[in-house]
Amino acid sequence: MASTPLEIAADGVTGRRLLAWPLFLVLFSFYLLGTGGTIDTPDGVLMFHVTESLVQRQALDIAELPGATGWGGIVIEDPATHRQKFYAKYGLGLSLAAIPAYLAGKVLAPLASEREKDIFQVPGEQRSLWYDTSPQGFRRAFLAFAASWTNSALEAATLLGVFLILVELGFGLRAALGASLLGAVATPLWPYSKTFFSEPLGGLGLVFFFYFALRGRLGPAGEWTWLAAGLSLGVSALAKPACGVLVLPGVILLAGYARHLPARTVAVRWGLFFLGFLALVGLLLAYNRAWLGSWWETGYGEEIHHWTTPWLEGVQGLLISPGRGLLLYFPLWLLVVPGLRRLTAGHRLEAVFILGCFLILLGTHALWYRWEGGWCWGPRFLVPVIPILVIPLGAWLASPPHGKLPRTLAVLVMAVAVAVSFSGAWVNFNDYHHWLHERFEGQRALFQAQGYASSTELYRWSWRNSPLWGYWSFPDKDYFLFPRATRRPGLILVLFLSGAGLLLGQLYLLFSRLARSRRVTE
Repeated sequence: MASTPLEIAADGVTGRRLLAWPLFLVLFSFYLLGTGGTIDTPDGVLMFHVTESLVQRQALDIAELPGATGWGGIVIEDPATHRQKFYAKYGLGLSLAAIPAYLAGKVLAPLASEREKDIFQVPGEQRSLWYDTSPQGFRRAFLAFAASWTNSALEAATLLGVFLILVELGFGLRAALGASLLGAVATPLWPYSKTFFSEPLGGLGLVFFFYFALRGRLGPAGEWTWLAAGLSLGVSALAKPACGVLVLPGVILLAGYARHLPARTVAVRWGLFFLGFLALVGLLLAYNRAWLGSWWETGYGEEIHHWTTPWLEGVQGLLISPGRGLLLYFPLWLLVVPGLRRLTAGHRLEAVFILGCFLILLGTHALWYRWEGGWCWGPRFLVPVIPILVIPLGAWLASPPHGKLPRTLAVLVMAVAVAVSFSGAWVNFNDYHHWLHERFEGQRALFQAQGYASSTELYRWSWRNSPLWGYWSFPDKDYFLFPRATRRPGLILVLFLSGAGLLLGQLYLLFSRLARSRRVTE
């Protein structure tokens, strides 16, 4: 039986008040306990260097990576000093978002003991970290470790946003909580909480745009929520300029909400939305103009013109390729599709928005010459849209199918999804891709005879070498820092134990408050 508007309102207010903070802290502490402890990619290290430069020097130029001159950015001559300066090509968003974690690392680093100062070193030759992890370089390695907490917090906040959206849509606390927890452990969001990629921040902005747009569709709070929606969508663009395309489905959603409002109210709300959105987009453009020399210079140089992949090839790769296919790395789509049909029944406009975000992000990145996202886990460029794909899952959970067979199949899909997500959190994708690249170079003629012209083609299209099963037999499963911390007791172990205590305490609080909220609304 559908809930009445009064019941939905009571349930929503109670849920937001009682469950929001415990849910966020549960997810944040869970992700922190699973951290890998390092920033593993050169682009992630460059973004970390921007954070470091902002804090230490109040500047945006950084040093180039050793042995990779010119990679990952652009060299610009400073007109005042005529010195050559290097700027990373990645969006400013993540570098700015990491500042609080970096500052926390500065406070904590002096408390570390001598016996744990080799904790970030990994045996073997698989991992190239692009920064010193020896005991002599411990302080900087610890600051990178601290900065890497950022995506744990961002993913936790994003899934909190999913919970709030589902409650706002009236699907109830249990369905909203279930979808958020499944999103945490059964999607690529878990592996990406361990990275220093900017896609999670793009997803956070999109989710909170959706939430504030929903909050503003009714009632007197609409003005400030449209401003907040604009700022949130601006966060996505600041994280990754390519996420700016999401403004199109966003404008369609807001136009749908505005169609019955008075003209004066509509004008004010649109003005506030674009004020918020353009404030952050303007920050990005001002950075381009001031430091890179042009409003439209992104740091990618000529690479920005490389939208050269045949569209159908890119779509196939992003959906079904063994290396990056969303339908393989996100098995919950089997429940999301029927959930989207149920969502459409009562929330057609919202369902169109979710589908529109997915299609425009898919269509945009399918054309990019590196549509696979380089060395990463699954469909990296679709990660910003995965949280809102979890929302139809909440609609499905609110009214699951009857019958033993459908429920058994649904549980099986969830179990497979958790296993896939866990494997991505268990093995370091950088280790695996490094091994695959070396294997290709050692057997180049053999692989080329099989149709793989490069190691990139191998990890895109080879079913035999797909991470989906390759990870399970891969010998280097060292993507969790916690076990190493237990062998080197000190500050980092204390942080992990504190996180474990927080997780258990907040889990108890979360489910006790869920029981309480059910009694209040009955």
